[in-house]
Amino acid sequence: MHHIVYDITSKVSYEGAKTWVEYMMPSRWDFALPVMALAGNKVDLEDKRQVTTEDAKLFADQNGLIFMETSAKVETNIKELFFKIGIPLCLFFLLFDMF
Repeated sequence: MHHIVYDITSKVSYEGAKTWVEYMMPSRWDFALPVMALAGNKVDLEDKRQVTTEDAKLFADQNGLIFMETSAKVETNIKELFFKIGIPLCLFFLLFDMF
């Protein structure tokens, strides 16, 4: 599982996250797990947003990523993101009897 987080108030952070996504794509690694997530953090700073939800969601969809926007500061969507990641990961392990 790869969980890549960027700061919605920083275009530079988002571009860096996109680079990490490309680097961590399963085709580059024999051992890659089939779950990758992209999370835009700091949604509590909406007035300083530099990365639109639409742009990030489009990138996530094009790359088969789970996507969610979060705020660690005010605990927005933190649990939801881990549930969204955990369900496909558990199914993967169950299907391949890896527990």
